[in-house]
Amino acid sequence: VRAKIEMEDRTVRQLEMYQDDSITVTYNDGCKLLLSACSASFLHMDMNSRGQSCPSSCPNRLHQITQFAVSEYRQKLNHALEFRNKFAERLFLCDLNGDKPKQIRDVAVKVITWPICAHCIEYTNSGSQLLHSKDRNACIELMPNGRLFTVTYWAASNKRDTCSGVTHYPVVRWCSVSDVPDMWVCPLKLLVTNGQRNCIECSHVDEHDCSVLHDPLPIMCRNVHLHHWDKSSLHQPGLSDMLRIVWSDNVTYRLMWDKQCVEAYADQHTVIRSCDPQGRYYNMWTSHNGEPNQFKINIDHLPQWKEFSLAAVTGRMSRLLKAMAAWRGEMLTQSICWMVNNEDIPTMPRGQCLVKEEANLTGIGRFVAYRSGRIYIAHVDHTVLEMQWPQDDQQNRMLLLESCQHLPAGYCRLLLSSGQYHMIPTAHAPQPYQRYIQGAVEWGRWAYCEQHQHSDTFTISSSDTQHNRVASDEVAKIRELLCNILV
Repeated sequence: VRAKIEMEDRTVRQLEMYQDDSITVTYNDGCKLLLSACSASFLHMDMNSRGQSCPSSCPNRLHQITQFAVSEYRQKLNHALEFRNKFAERLFLCDLNGDKPKQIRDVAVKVITWPICAHCIEYTNSGSQLLHSKDRNACIELMPNGRLFTVTYWAASNKRDTCSGVTHYPVVRWCSVSDVPDMWVCPLKLLVTNGQRNCIECSHVDEHDCSVLHDPLPIMCRNVHLHHWDKSSLHQPGLSDMLRIVWSDNVTYRLMWDKQCVEAYADQHTVIRSCDPQGRYYNMWTSHNGEPNQFKINIDHLPQWKEFSLAAVTGRMSRLLKAMAAWRGEMLTQSICWMVNNEDIPTMPRGQCLVKEEANLTGIGRFVAYRSGRIYIAHVDHTVLEMQWPQDDQQNRMLLLESCQHLPAGYCRLLLSSGQYHMIPTAHAPQPYQRYIQGAVEWGRWAYCEQHQHSDTFTISSSDTQHNRVASDEVAKIRELLCNILV
């Protein structure tokens, strides 16, 4: 498999990859395809649907699981996944069309072993250095410019074939010598040492060089509540808003936030790297007849370049550098779905929790009280509250000790619609969360009161009811307005 920078889909205007590995694809017709950080689900926004000519109307949004995507979107997804797997930290392997070359083996390959002898290095006519793995199922290629390398190998999918073997897919990884992933340091050392280039720091080559591969991401995501689809958070950007890779006009831009610099790959032979945060000076590496050439360029005195527009490339790099400088120090802490270990999320055991009371309030949510004192409330705005109610008798007190080991006394836990957990004090709750706490306290008093004090039905306070009634009225007004616009 040979690496290609150009996209096969000519309808693509721009591709963006973010720090959480999510993808946004913009097409020439205005449509957009958004892949979640794990790529297990996608959102397609069609700007050309019927009835969408009014500026006040919303685009046609389709949200589906990637594995079960309808045929209309599979080609777009294949191109987006191919782009993602070139740069993402973890692969997502999902054969949507079934026409990709693949191999089936009984055992999945987890480690790639590389030879350590210099005579194993091969050379291409263009001047690139090639090193094949010992089983020749993987290949690393260092470009003649010495700043860019690719790794091609067969990656094992988490999904088994019908013959009970492991399905392998060919993947191509694009990496910069300025930011080498740990797994590719060993084979790259040999190539750099052989070429006597000072691209990376290397003093010796290990006797047993190998690359330990990461497991691909699962086909289904267990943390869909952590998927972020809104990329417009400009004032306080998080990982889902920080660009890592941008592709446009056959040029790939890599943003290195830790170094505050940008690299551009105009083709396989040319690499441009910024030298200052203001974007006025750049280093440029190219090759001629297999020999690397390096020179500095000034944005005010750009040389003529026939292969591409040097002014357009450096101009975009300068704008990206300014955007990076503007976002410095304003990063939000976000949980990435594929990085969250579900075993680390504090959960309350439910095996011994029998339901004591349950109520469904229209426009408010579902209220559940357990005999152990655990209260669980799922609100209609996708906010989930969990708290413990004090118990008097000895049996329920023992259940309480088991179930509240992750929940301090006097606190409740809120899971917001954004996927973030918050520990809120029940006595002095912040203003945005007071109505949730008030509803939970009223529910607890009703559910755990004495039998002779127990009313037949549970009703929540007028303030919270009024809040939800106002929200419902506003939603109804918006729906009516949209119906009148579209008619």
